Order: sequence, then C-alpha cells, then structure tokens
Amino acid sequence: MKKLLLILLAACPVWAQVAKKQLTEADYSLWHTLEQEQLSEDGNWVSYSFTYASGKDTLFVKHTQKAKAYTFAGGTDGRFAANNHFVYRDGNGAVVVVNLKTGTSIKHPNIGNYKLALHTGLLVMHENFGTAAGDLLVVTMGGKVLKRIPRTTLFLVSPVGDQVVCDYDGQLLLLDLNHLDHPILIESKPQQYHSAVWQSNGASVAYLTNGPDAYVGYYQLAEKKHFIFDKKQFVDFPKDGELYNASVTELSISDDGQRVFFGVKPKQVAVDNGGVQVWNTADKLPFPRKLAINGWKDRAKLAVWLPLQQQFRMLTTVTFPYQELLPGQQLALVYDPMTHEPQFDYDAPIDFYLQDVVTGSQRLVLAKQSPDRTKMGVSTQGDYIAYFKDKDWWIYDIKRDTHRNLTGLLGHSFVDHSYDRSGDERVWSVAGWTANDDAVLVYDAYDIWSLKTDGSSAVRLTRGKEEGIVFRLVPQKDYKTIGTPTDKVVDLTKGIVLKAVTPDKSGYFSWNSKSGAQPIVFEPNRISGFKRTNTGVSIFIREHYHLSPQLIVKQPSGKFKVIGQSNEQQKYYAWGFSKRFSYENSKVQPLRGALFYPAGYDATKSYPMVVHIYEHLSQYYNQYVNPTLQNEDGFNISNLTTQGYFVLLPDIAYEEGKPGVSAVDCVTAAINEVLAHESVDKKRIGLIGHSFGGYETSFIVTQTNLFAAAISGAGFNDFISSYLSVGLNNKKQDTWRYEFNQLRMGVPLFDNFERYLQNSPVTFAPKVNTPFLLWTGTDDSAIDYRQSLEFHLALRRLGKPNILLLYEGGGHGLTKAEHQADITRRMSQWWDYYLKGAPKPDWFTPDTF
Repeated sequence: MKKLLLILLAACPVWAQVAKKQLTEADYSLWHTLEQEQLSEDGNWVSYSFTYASGKDTLFVKHTQKAKAYTFAGGTDGRFAANNHFVYRDGNGAVVVVNLKTGTSIKHPNIGNYKLALHTGLLVMHENFGTAAGDLLVVTMGGKVLKRIPRTTLFLVSPVGDQVVCDYDGQLLLLDLNHLDHPILIESKPQQYHSAVWQSNGASVAYLTNGPDAYVGYYQLAEKKHFIFDKKQFVDFPKDGELYNASVTELSISDDGQRVFFGVKPKQVAVDNGGVQVWNTADKLPFPRKLAINGWKDRAKLAVWLPLQQQFRMLTTVTFPYQELLPGQQLALVYDPMTHEPQFDYDAPIDFYLQDVVTGSQRLVLAKQSPDRTKMGVSTQGDYIAYFKDKDWWIYDIKRDTHRNLTGLLGHSFVDHSYDRSGDERVWSVAGWTANDDAVLVYDAYDIWSLKTDGSSAVRLTRGKEEGIVFRLVPQKDYKTIGTPTDKVVDLTKGIVLKAVTPDKSGYFSWNSKSGAQPIVFEPNRISGFKRTNTGVSIFIREHYHLSPQLIVKQPSGKFKVIGQSNEQQKYYAWGFSKRFSYENSKVQPLRGALFYPAGYDATKSYPMVVHIYEHLSQYYNQYVNPTLQNEDGFNISNLTTQGYFVLLPDIAYEEGKPGVSAVDCVTAAINEVLAHESVDKKRIGLIGHSFGGYETSFIVTQTNLFAAAISGAGFNDFISSYLSVGLNNKKQDTWRYEFNQLRMGVPLFDNFERYLQNSPVTFAPKVNTPFLLWTGTDDSAIDYRQSLEFHLALRRLGKPNILLLYEGGGHGLTKAEHQADITRRMSQWWDYYLKGAPKPDWFTPDTF
C-alpha cells in the first residue's frame, strides 16, 4: 500500500482536494453509456450518443476541428450522408435530415425502413409505416420528393446504390435512381412478396413471393430477362416441399449471376409416438435431441436453381443436411454432424465433403475434422481450405486435390496453451487471407504469421512476443468509415491495422512491411472502437475504471482531442480506482488479480471486501462500470465500491480433475496477497459467483470458513445428477461439460467416481458454516435450477441456514428489469448485513405458522 498507493493518489489529486458526494441508488439514473460512434468519410464530423436506462437518449454530432456541434434529444440511428448531411431518427420515429453546414433540417414523419443511396445522394424511404402497404419515397437531401410509389410493402437498394427494386400493388418494379421517370416492370402479375436480394455487383435481382403458390423470380438488368422458378416443372423437387427463407437457407445469387439459392422445407407432420418414448443406449442421440432433429426431415434444405439453363437440384439433403457455400458459389462443403455419433463431447468430429453445386458430385476432403471452426478457414477466392490438425496448420488445395503441411518444419506452437479446460486443445485461429489467396494469416499467442499457400515460406509479421504485446488483426469492415468489396482480403501491400494488448496497456497499431508495427494509440487505458477515414482521421474510445468512456479524435498530424466525455457528473461523487496485481498459487503459477478500491478510499481505515470469481477476470481492471440496478446476475463493481467495499477479481488456474480445489487454492492465494498489502478487514470478506463461478462459490464455502458470507447464482452443485442429465437448451447429454469442457473432469464418471464426488459441492454440504445465499431462475436453460434447489434442500436437511431465491420465469441471467433490480437490492442488503453489521432485512426472517 504504500508506494503504489501514493502513485495512484498522485495521479488523481482532485479526489483528495474536493469533498465528494456519496453515490446513492437514486443517483444511478444519471449514468449513461457512450455508444454509436460514427465518423464522416471526410473526417470532419463525428457522431455518438448517450443512452440511458430510462430510454431518454441523446445523439451528438460534432466537428472534429471546429467548435461546431449539434445535439438531438431522443435521436437514434445516426448516419452520415453525402454532401455534409446527417440523417437520424428523432424521439417520435421521424427521419430527420440535417445540413451540417447550415444547420437547417427537414423532418420526414411516419417513416419505417429507410436507406441511404450513397452514390446518388438520395434517401429511399417507406412512408406510412405500420400499414399493410405504404408509399415508397425517393427524396433528395434537400427534401424534394423525386418519386412516390404508393402501396409498397418491400424495397431493396442495390449494392452500388443506384437501383431500387420494390413492389407496387403486388407488381414488382425496378427503379434506376438516375432515371426515375422510366421504371421497369419486372413482374406484372400481382403477388405478395416475402423478400428480395441483389447480386453482389447489382447486375441482377432475385425475389421470393408468399402464399401457397409461392415462387422464386430472377431478373437480369442488362439483358432485361425475367425468369420464374416453377417447382412443378422439376420432378426432383421434394414432395410436400415449400419454399422457405431462413438464416440457414437465405435467398441469394452467385457472384457470377448464374445460380440462385433458396430454401425448401417440408411440411411438418406431427409425430405420434403413442405416448411412449423409446430411449435406446445404442441411439446416436438421447431421445430429446433425436426428437428435436427428427432425422433432419424438418430442417430447411438449400436448393440451387440455374435460371438460364432451367436446371434445379437440392444442395443439402437428409444425408447431408448442413452446407457452407464457398466463395464463387460453385462449390460447397456439405456434411452430416451425426456421422460419428454416438459420442459424448458437445459435437462429434465431422467428415467434410466438397460438392459441385450444379452436378452434385462429391469428394471427401477432411475426415474426422474438429468441429471447432477456429481450426478451419476457407480462402477468400475459394481455392483453399486451411485447417489445423496434428498440431500443425495444413492447406487443402481444392483445384489440385492435395494437402500440404504449412508449419511442420517451423517447430513453433500455434496452440493456445492458456486454455486449460478438458478436451481438445484450442488454437489461435485464422486471421485472414491475402490477395489472390497467396497466403493465409494465422495467430500464435502473440503474433501474426503469413503462411504461403504454396508452402514456400512462413513469416512472422509482428514482434509481439519480444515486447509482450498480443497483436490481432482488425478487419477493414470494423474500422473503415466506408466499406469496400475487398474487405475480406488483407492487403499487406497497403498496410493493416492491429489491435494491441498487454497486461497493462491497450490500443491500435498500423503495420506495413517496411516499418513493421507502429503505434496509433497505445496507453494504460482500455482502448476500443477504432475507426479511420481514408484521409487519416481516426476516432477511438478511451476508458479506465476511474475514467468514464471518452470519444477521442486523432488528426493525421498526431494531435489528440477529447470530443465527447460521458458521465461528467462522476466528478461530483466519491469514486474508486483500480489496479492489477500479481500473485502465485500453491504450485507457484503466476497469476493476476484486479482490485477495485472503495470510493473515497482512506488508507487508515479498514474496509470489507467482496470477491467475485469465474475463471480469468483480471483483464477487466480498466473497464468502466456504470452503477445500476439492471444487472443480470446482481453483481456490479461500482455499486459496491461506492458503498464502501473493496472488490477483488482474481484469476484462477486449473488442474484437470480438480476444478474445485484449484479455485480454493487460487482464490485464497489472491486474498492473502491483498490482505498483506491493503487495508481489508479479514473478518469481513464476501464471496460471489454466477454460473461456473456459482459452482466455484458453492464448492469454496464447503472447504473454508474464510468468508463472512457468500452468494452463488445458477451454478452446478451436484456433479453426479448433472452429469447424468440432458441439457434443457441443447437436448444433449451433459457429459460433455465434464469430460471435455469447463468442469474439467477429463474422464467419464464411472472411470473415476471419486473424482466427481470430491469436486461436487453437495458432497461436502455438512461442512458449510458460511451464511450462504443461492439464486436461480426457473427457466434457466443452461444450468437446471434444480442444481441450486438440491444444495438448498441438502442444507435444509442438515439444519443449516440458507436462503434460495427462485425467480419465476427467470433465465440463466435475469433479463426482466424487475428481477434484475430485485436481485441487485437483495445482494446489497446481504452484504451490508453480514459485512457491515447493518440491520437484518425482513426477507431473512423465516415463516411463522
């Protein structure tokens, strides 16, 4: 406490100079979140919003260099448009266009969906929103209506932004935004339209109608040719099949315009089992999962139609129900995830087949490949498949039908050694592909590697390991103000943007082959939300636990400017600060923890402390946290620090087969490190966790009396009953959690029954002496609420004090506002009673009959 404390206090002298107000629950509504950062293409304007729990949000637009700004109370969905215009929705839902030069604005009320046609500088809007059919308007930024099409239900602007397809009284029209007086009638027979889609270059459009006689249409703009898919013409169209548009079978057009893809789903027939469920241990899946899948008969399948040749075939079937179209849409990866069932991990290994979408010919390209998609990636041109197997990155050359090991001679590990769960090892994944599929970029623990697809070289692009910096690629679509068709290609010749993180700093770097990685912003704060224009102007968010998020603009000259500061009211209230510290567990493994100091901290006083646990949490030491009652698990760092508590977030390292013991070891080690250096009262320490953290909390209080009180939310408490259960959400046997994942048993229950018993909290229920609160939701589909109920009933039978809060209709995290406020308030009362000696809340009192 001592030297580090003096440094921290010196960095924030205002805390010691001005008397601050005590934050109360009544003040929480003042806090807001900084969101929706936008940057105009020329870099002259930036927009952002403050969003409040009450819904009374404010949208701001500011000049990045001049003292010129606009404030729009209730404004949302802000977007920069052509010629220094800004478009947003006001509090009444109207679309407002603001001329940023003059400050004048034009309001368009009663607008539903709208689009900016950037290349023409026009707005396309659907008026009379909420009616069965409204008017489609094409409007200038100055408010002039260039075209009005009545009775429209659907419209779609082309990728280039110069064409619009829409319906009119059931007919389908094509509008050229540069020649609005000459609309083209695509479909004259009145229909109800479900959806439409453009070819990637805007050369054609496809659409899907509604109703029992629904069909797919396809129109080529240049050729002015219209094609209709009639399922009656194709004898191989599935019997009782219906056209169906969903996320797994979206209507789409191939890049070359030759193929149209759409979904087909059979009419669902109720399965009558006579009231008897037949569970067979030889089944590929447990009965509930088998029932949900129904042999893939109910799953929508993808079809391909060649309008010019009038050919049709089903791309996916019951045999191969899953697919992934490769770039170019001439080939697809198809597979059946059930091939290698039964097994007891979450997913089975997969046999991937490469299929010609037109002919249907197939070949097996990857056998028993991991279902973990971080271990696999398809190149941007569709010529290669990268995959991780046998501790190396491989490439499959689709044209040559050959496999090549790209990293076997490097002697370098691309495995994520920080991943300590049971089961298959994790890797750091594919980062991207260079132009012409020349190289695949992959990550290791710190750096980015460029692996030539022909196997000629493997080059490490960054030097993060030497500096202790983790570099990760930022895709263009995430930081560019205007997207480009080459967003998926990593152009190393033009340089790239990297996210950079160390234990104490974060930021962004620019990289090119000559200079390597050079910092754009890199500092001991949490830096996020980076965006940059082609002119070199950039914005980002800066925050720390004691620093509410700021929006920063950086000019090409290197000058930084705070353009937006959230929660300025914080300066009037006592607030805490944080630090990250190091410690070791009993195995001398180095670990980190995050410690948050109470508001108005006085080193001469002794404070209570709440310890929040999961797996690794110390990385949140520099994240700002709004005080609020709306917490899905009831835990809120700022609520606690402003109420006079230390808050500790320790990291935990695990030994397989000993998740509970590992948690006890690491958590107590972190607490002992804090007690040795900080003014924490060792008799007033509380422990809290949710989900896996709830399990750890339950287990820890059976092993130690270190804590004055504890709270466990929605956790596992009985490893035996949980292992022998079926998940409510995925309908899979929960063995995977224990043998291959977070619960880290590593072996089946019957191979080491004692291991399961020794890590199960309910086994040691007689040892619980800590005042203990349990909570869960009756609709928790991740961890059955009966897991918490079991522990409560065990403690009841043992005559030990315990309260269980069971939220009716609540999920794994509480989403109802009233539930969130209730659990947050009850937790506060729990801590205040046991850690501060406050009066006993009424709800602690048992019933009296």
